[in-house]
Amino acid sequence: MGFFRRVRMTSLRLAILYSTAGAYGALGRDCRDGAELAVRHLREEGAVAFPIETVIAEPGGNSERYMALAGAMMREGCRRWYGDLAGPQGRHPDRREA
Repeated sequence: MGFFRRVRMTSLRLAILYSTAGAYGALGRDCRDGAELAVRHLREEGAVAFPIETVIAEPGGNSERYMALAGAMMREGCRRWYGDLAGPQGRHPDRREA
């Protein structure tokens, strides 16, 4: 048995976390729409063998809200996401600064 183990994915909860208001609003809307479009194409073309559920949140350009929403999305089972234009880059939502 090797170091890595193959895991078959049965479903994916994909978080989409972009601000669609404020200074990054236009870019955030485009990014959110692009992520949703990509998921729709994957579904329509049968490109994945499992269902993809999107979970969308609006942080409003507030760094603390990014952290709170990202943490909540992780607790709800999201393990992959698109987002974080103006959020706290590099910080994991479950880590607290010392």
